[in-house]
This record gives sequence, structure tokens and C-alpha cells, in this order.
Amino acid sequence: MKTMRQKNGNVSEDQREQQAKRRVQARFDEFKKWTLEEIKKRFGTIPRKYIDAVEIESVIYFLSFSKTTNSITLDAGCGSGRFLTPLSKEMNVVGVDFSKGLLEKARHQAPNAKVCVADLEHLPFKSQTFDTVLCVRVLQHLTNQKNAVNELSRVLKKSGTLIILSYNNLTLHNLYKRIRQLLKNWKWFPDDYCSPWELKKMLSKAGVFTVEMRGTVAANPWFFDYFNLTQFLQRVIPKTFAYYFEAFIKIERKLGGRFPFRYVSDRVTVKSVKM
Repeated sequence: MKTMRQKNGNVSEDQREQQAKRRVQARFDEFKKWTLEEIKKRFGTIPRKYIDAVEIESVIYFLSFSKTTNSITLDAGCGSGRFLTPLSKEMNVVGVDFSKGLLEKARHQAPNAKVCVADLEHLPFKSQTFDTVLCVRVLQHLTNQKNAVNELSRVLKKSGTLIILSYNNLTLHNLYKRIRQLLKNWKWFPDDYCSPWELKKMLSKAGVFTVEMRGTVAANPWFFDYFNLTQFLQRVIPKTFAYYFEAFIKIERKLGGRFPFRYVSDRVTVKSVKM
């Protein structure tokens, strides 16, 4: 009886996990239906442009473009191709995502890249396939982050580089999110952030060891969006509002890899090497 209950429990847990994945997938698939006006309103704001700029800088800082033409990079959770599109012009890159809607956009924007639908916890590649693996703002949407990190390590070649950009749970943003989750007033599920130490521990257990870490997105842009201040400030004091974020871009360039920024910024970017 005990064995049977354990089996039934495992099955129900797997079912709950699959249901969670389908909910997240459905939310991302909604983006396919957005008009250009909706995209511009949401992602064309001053805070969003800042986020895009510093995240791209943080990832590019760790990427190597000097490898041989035979090297291949995996963009794990490529979405609509924010990184896939520019990288496909410079290197051999494969993009995977579990949202068919976003991958359709990625195919259109990055015709030189190979893309496929895949779950990061069960990647359809042989072990030690990629020289570099990139995973940007994906882990928080996964029900089992450890499994995903293990898979990212599995498909990475020895001495290969794994770059992960993840939300940091040592922030006011995470506290605000947790409160909203407790009140059942948060649209994303799952949405679990991890600390730099938790991320390093997962990587280490997967055989990938952290070489360098940088704090990313230190200006707390979430505050302006969540409290509906963005459109007002862009209209009333656009230059001052823009300068605030421009100042943080300069700060992150100089201090992003130093204490305390690499631990208290809204996100953390980690470069690790498989031993």
C-alpha cells in the first residue's frame, strides 16, 4: 500500500508540474497575438529600454566571439529571439523554447539560426554538444530548476561556458512579489527567484563552477511599472527619468562585478565553466 501511495503521489506531482508548465507556456504564447502598438507600449518605455540594454551588456560581457567557426552556442529559452537574432549573425547558434508562439517570431527574426520546441528539463540533444550555453531569465519559470541546470550542464562540452542571467531573491522586488503571491494576486506561476548562492550551489552540483558574477538591473525599474508611474514620468519629466537609468547603466558598467552590486541587484549574471 505504501508503495502504491508513493507511486500515485509521484504521478499527481508530475501532473501538477505539467499543468504549471502549460499555464506558463500559454502566457508566453499570448505574446504572439500582440499588435505592434501593444509591444511598443509595453517594451518601448524608458525602464524597459534600460533593462534590455544592461541585460544585453551583461551577457555580451561574458560571451566569447573568438572561438572557431565549428563552435556552437545554445540559447536555452530563446523566446522571440532577443539574443538569438544578433548572435546568429556572429556564430553558429541553436535556439530552444517551449512556446511555439515565441519560436515563430524567432524563426522570422533569426532565419540563420536553428530553432526547436523543447523543455529545458529534457533537452533533445546529445551530451556535450555545445561549446557555450546561454540561459537568460528562464529559471524562475521552471518548476524544477535543479533538473534544468543539470540538463544545461549535460549538453555543455567540457571546458565549455554556461552563462545564466537570473532574478535575485535578495531584493525588495522579490519581497513585493512574494506578498502578491500570498494574496494570490500575481499572474505568473511558477515564478521563483533564487539567490546568487543558491544558483552557484546548483551549478556546482551539476559540475559547472562559477568563474565570475555580475549584478544586473540595479535601478529597480519594476517599481515604476508595478505602481503605474512609468507613463506619467515619461510624460512629465522625460529627461530626468531617462537620466536616472542612464546613470545606473554607467554604475553597472564599472561596479556590477563588485560587492555589494553583484549580490543586491535585481538580477545576477553568472559565468561558469564545466570541469
